[in-house]
Amino acid sequence: MMSYNYLKRGNNFEKYLGVFLSSCLIFFAIVILSKLLLFESVIDTSPTDYQNVFRIFKSAIIQAFFSTLLSVALGIFAGIAVYRRNIVFVKNVLIFFSFLAMIVPTTVAAIGVLSIWGRKGLLREYFSDSFIIDFLPSPYGLFTVIIAHTLFNAPLMFKITLSVLNGIPSHHWKLAAVNSFKINHYFKWIEWPALRKVIPQVSGLIFLLCFTSFAIVLMLGGGPKVTTLELSIYTALKFSFDLPTASKLCVFQLIFCGLILLILGKFPLKNWTGSIINTNFYFRSDKKDYFVIIIDWIIILIFSFIVILPIIYLIAKLNFINGLMLFERDIFWSSLKNSLFLSIISALFTCVLSLIILNTKIRISNNLESLNSKILKSIIDFSISLYLLIPPIVLGTSYFLLFNKIINISENAFILVLISNILLSLPFSCRVLEGKLNEVLNSHDYLSSALNIKGWNKFKRLTFPKISREFGFALGLSAALSFGDLGVIALFGSENFQTLPWVLYQITNRYGGGESDLLAILILFISILLFFMFMSISKFISRCVSNA
Repeated sequence: MMSYNYLKRGNNFEKYLGVFLSSCLIFFAIVILSKLLLFESVIDTSPTDYQNVFRIFKSAIIQAFFSTLLSVALGIFAGIAVYRRNIVFVKNVLIFFSFLAMIVPTTVAAIGVLSIWGRKGLLREYFSDSFIIDFLPSPYGLFTVIIAHTLFNAPLMFKITLSVLNGIPSHHWKLAAVNSFKINHYFKWIEWPALRKVIPQVSGLIFLLCFTSFAIVLMLGGGPKVTTLELSIYTALKFSFDLPTASKLCVFQLIFCGLILLILGKFPLKNWTGSIINTNFYFRSDKKDYFVIIIDWIIILIFSFIVILPIIYLIAKLNFINGLMLFERDIFWSSLKNSLFLSIISALFTCVLSLIILNTKIRISNNLESLNSKILKSIIDFSISLYLLIPPIVLGTSYFLLFNKIINISENAFILVLISNILLSLPFSCRVLEGKLNEVLNSHDYLSSALNIKGWNKFKRLTFPKISREFGFALGLSAALSFGDLGVIALFGSENFQTLPWVLYQITNRYGGGESDLLAILILFISILLFFMFMSISKFISRCVSNA
């Protein structure tokens, strides 16, 4: 009865607006993807084409496999080491940089990796007079691509590991201490059984991110030996305008990514977003073992070297004077304006769209007895996850096929990039907001009905103050993702329309040096600033509403 009454309250417009918007998202995806699938050259594929696709697949899978392996292994063992040491300062620093990895633009990460491993990087400067320099890997190629992917993805596994370990019941650790467990016993009987529940899903997600990587491979790949389908699609479109080849590669990528997502669906991810505070430190009998201490600190140092050092050294080695020419270029100021407009507008649209869709989903989820409700909920769930399946380059290619003969692509690049940023940020925004919004709507339903508070007044007075933190986080994350994106702008960028990540890529190739370092740091700081700005604005509005 409770769920029925909950569904009944409110007007039909409020209830089903989210269903309508979800249906529009699905319809738009069907339209653009059908253009790919029905393109005349997709079916007509010769053996040579298959060989070429297989070569690209092989390269992408190899780098994705090793990137995933290093990211997952380093994240797990770093998480275990930090959890076991329980040094507050070290833990907080690593957690901060792990959070920072969520919003660091890929172009900045690539420049950071080059600052360590590049021809003028830290290692080659430090070992310039040593025989060790002969053993350093090439600054461009598979190795640096793997390192850059690890910089992004190891922190994710690290944070999940901390949360999972803290979720283990205290009596398990107490029992292990009573039985004088050694380090291998802890891992075999306590840590691994908990971690193995999340590893398949997280590993699959990291593999998918590495497989579809674009900016990292573009800037660090060093040639055709290290490539991905997205990079091959970009090359076919940007340099030869080979729509048949691009459409074929898009279809193959969609099929493969779809299969990966279906497999991941068989491994439901439990709640791993819990506390990262270690309450079981004192029950560990292995924390004072000197061998364990040495191993832990070695792992922590390796994690810091890969994840933290590239960003810190990029900032530390900056020669501001050498990069001042950047501010004299008109393209810098125009691209800064474009990037800010894109990020702010896309973040606002993304989060508003997320709230509308989630509001409808939560209402429907409380009345799943009827078949219609189950169908509507499935439609909404599918629309939220759909654009995880469609990488940016595939989306851009679909635009070319769909709109090339209808509109001037270059003149409407801003709108196309804006739509892409909204669609690609939507799944992340929904996942940030859904849990808290569900809790708030269900807890305040009867209160709002009793006080006859509806619509905008209900959202302003009851809902928003309770979700302001999550809403600010979603806004900041969406803005940072849009600000640092290179995928879509790489296709639509021109002399008339550019963004800062695209300018960074161009400057790195043409000039490099101080200008590229300065621009990379500016992009990093603006991304962080946007994130915390939206968090602060959301909190401020919440306080103003509460005091009104």
